[in-house]
Amino acid sequence: LSVNSIVSDGKTWFLGIVRDITQRKKAEDKLQVHAKHRGAINKLSQIALPGDNVQELMDLAVHLLSRTLKAEYCKVLKYIPEEHAFLLQAGWGWKKGLVGKARVSDGMESQAGYTLRSNRPVVVKDLNREARFSNPKLLLDQGIISGMSVVIHAGAQIFGILSAHTKEMRVFSHEEVNFLQSMADILGSAIERK
Repeated sequence: LSVNSIVSDGKTWFLGIVRDITQRKKAEDKLQVHAKHRGAINKLSQIALPGDNVQELMDLAVHLLSRTLKAEYCKVLKYIPEEHAFLLQAGWGWKKGLVGKARVSDGMESQAGYTLRSNRPVVVKDLNREARFSNPKLLLDQGIISGMSVVIHAGAQIFGILSAHTKEMRVFSHEEVNFLQSMADILGSAIERK
């Protein structure tokens, strides 16, 4: 709202102009989110290129994901095909003692298994109403409602799954899914080089 006053013949008149800036604000917000995503990707890339400590890189990735996406829980699940399971290799927000020990089935009943089999990003708005797979105990025990997951490819091999989860219902945007995939791609390249 902008207001101007005009004095004419001793009378003061006020003219108000109202502009809808909704689209401009949305565009500004989108640019800010994109800048945060790029910043996190750049930081992880800078560490990944010269670094040889893949575990440290995975730990940084889940921390950056959590902070950038405002997701309480983020994780890297390492695929162990001979055990038909994933190992919680790196995590942010998880209860003490789970990282390095917790396992998830690689079957279609888990989000990770479903992501692995579909080989594409999987987004869950409400885990309690999910029909594609059942509610994995690891997620239920944390009170997780929403999440997204992507496959981490290390060259022609599959290393595992990268995921972000929230305790509140949330609809992850296309940009957020792309950001998660970009982080997984950086991890995959570093793992392949190592």
